[in-house]
Amino acid sequence: MKKKLLTTALLSCLFFITGITSANSSNGSAPSAPAPSNIWDSPSHKAMTNIYGKYNKENSCWIARDNILGAHYCMRIISVNHIDSSERGIPKKTAYLVTTGEAIEDTAHAYVVGGGRYGFIVYETVGNRVNKIIASKPMIRGGDYGEPPSASEFSFVKMGKNKYGWRLDLAHAHQGNESIYTMFYVPYKESIKEVFGLITYNSYYDWHGTNQQITTTRRTVEIQNPTDESMTFYPLNITVSDIETNRDYESSEQVLQPGVYTVYFNSNKQEYDQPNGIPRPDTKYLCTDGSSFELIPNGNQAKLILQGNTYQMTRVNTRTGSTRYDNSSGLSFIGVSNMSALVNFKSQQSIAGECRNESQRHIQAEVDRKKSPAPKAPTR
Repeated sequence: MKKKLLTTALLSCLFFITGITSANSSNGSAPSAPAPSNIWDSPSHKAMTNIYGKYNKENSCWIARDNILGAHYCMRIISVNHIDSSERGIPKKTAYLVTTGEAIEDTAHAYVVGGGRYGFIVYETVGNRVNKIIASKPMIRGGDYGEPPSASEFSFVKMGKNKYGWRLDLAHAHQGNESIYTMFYVPYKESIKEVFGLITYNSYYDWHGTNQQITTTRRTVEIQNPTDESMTFYPLNITVSDIETNRDYESSEQVLQPGVYTVYFNSNKQEYDQPNGIPRPDTKYLCTDGSSFELIPNGNQAKLILQGNTYQMTRVNTRTGSTRYDNSSGLSFIGVSNMSALVNFKSQQSIAGECRNESQRHIQAEVDRKKSPAPKAPTR
């Protein structure tokens, strides 16, 4: 591979980007959302009345009818989160409200089959009044035996730049099957859209016969700590840690082998892509000069595979949040949100410049899309 002499200015720039502080790594934490607000504020009650109708004092809830089943549910507020959305000197807030309700009719159709209900309302407040309802989805089936999901199953999350929503870890147990279905919801137009859903825990027993455990699946889904906070939607990391199968079990869901998967938001579908059966390799880097290498992290260490040679690298903390691994010969891997490079600071040589793994290619594609001019309207 042809090596290029690094200029002093470029080396200084790379040192500025990495900003070495210590030899220990820090992985950071997932993006956080503000804590919930007082659920009994006046605007939240007004928003509920706007969506569900008059408040029922006798039952201390809003009684609403599900038009599909014809059953009634006692809807209550379980959480409200506020995001500041002030503009032009006008103090505004966007409120994200979660509501749940249990079935009122004690019938097999509504109580057992129907489960409970939950819903979401997003509205704008100016002062202490509701200025407008932005989006809502008031009746979503969920829960067991007429009861809705519990408050602990909902989390308010930041999904991307100026993009907030909810995570729901919906637990279910029925006839030998225990499962958790994890979903992410965000406002979409005037409604609320489920943008991702995956079974994260499933334990199935053959309760009809041998009581033998047939299959167990354990997965975690986390919003990826963003390297580029300007992304409209942050990637999701899926870790599959355990799959056990004692005999063939018919399931429509694709089996995911143990490993780490990364899924990205598909702007055409307005939802996240589903993972395929092979973990997405994010360790391989392709460079604009046609070269390539592989960096395989393992805690504070990493294995660099370059031109058939293997190098042991050590993670170095940086002031700027960039990723850096060094080895004793002066070889360094440097990665920022949308690009990586290999350099040798001792010999002042560039080994491979402007290289990207799959995650960085997605980020760069979004950067390029934002820079591209808007299409011109057709002329008549």
